[in-house]
This record gives sequence, C-alpha cells and structure tokens, in this order.
Amino acid sequence: MKEPQDQPFTGREAFAEAVVAVLDLARHEVLMLDPDFSDWPLARANGARALTAALARGVRVRLLVTDPGWLATRADRFLTLHRAAAGRCALRQLPAHLRLEESTLVVDRQHLVRKPHPDALTGRLRIAMPSAAEPHADRLAAAWDESTDCLPATTLGL
Repeated sequence: MKEPQDQPFTGREAFAEAVVAVLDLARHEVLMLDPDFSDWPLARANGARALTAALARGVRVRLLVTDPGWLATRADRFLTLHRAAAGRCALRQLPAHLRLEESTLVVDRQHLVRKPHPDALTGRLRIAMPSAAEPHADRLAAAWDESTDCLPATTLGL
C-alpha cells in the first residue's frame, strides 16, 4: 500500500511527470478531464508507455474533453492506443452546458492530479488519498453520463 503524498507542482513538465506517475499506479480505472489535452503527455513516448501499461493491466480509461480537435489531429500515439484498446479506452465530449475548465486525473478513486485551470502552471499531486480523489471521481462520473462519444475507435464506411 502506498503512503499518502500531497505535493504541489509547478510547470508543464512537472504536470506531465505527475500524470505519468499516477498512471503507473492505475490498477482499475482512470478518469481524465481537460478542455483539449494538449498539455498532457498523451502524445509523448513516456505518456503513451504509461497508458499502454495501464491498459495491459486491464485498466478502464475514460477521457472527457471539451474540444477533441487536438486529440484528433496531434495525438497519434493516443489515437493508436484508443483504437487498439477500444473496449477499455473511451473518449467523450462534454455537452455545451457542462463546461468544466480544469485539468483532472483520477486513478482508482484514490490518486489525483489536478490543475484548477488548464492554463495554470500550478497544481497538486495526491497519492493514496481517497478523501481527496473521490469527490472528483464522482463529479467526473456524473459528467461522463451527460457526455457523448467522440472520435470513434473505428471508422465505418461503405
């Protein structure tokens, strides 16, 4: 069992490192929220490795996005993973009335990486802290239920 950790981070690289560290802890479920995921390490080798390893462990990954454009055009590594693990990696777009302006990663309802605004250079990494992670997990699960699928893993054609 991990010891609880609560530490601030500053900067884009520290955010990316926190995301990879928490993805490495995933055993059951990953919930991610961001307006476009452009600052996340999903298109980088280390982020793709962490996500691939989580999916290989049978982790269910769910992403909520306001605008999927960046993921569709700039995140080739993520799109490849999304297609390969279509049953366990899902992406949904938030409805217009539900705009959550933050960057949040919740893993197994006990680990949390959060920037209160996607443009913020500061945030918090919380490991083995269910009391901090669960309210965010509940909020993201409710938003998931109101969201719609986007960027299908397969392309249907005639």
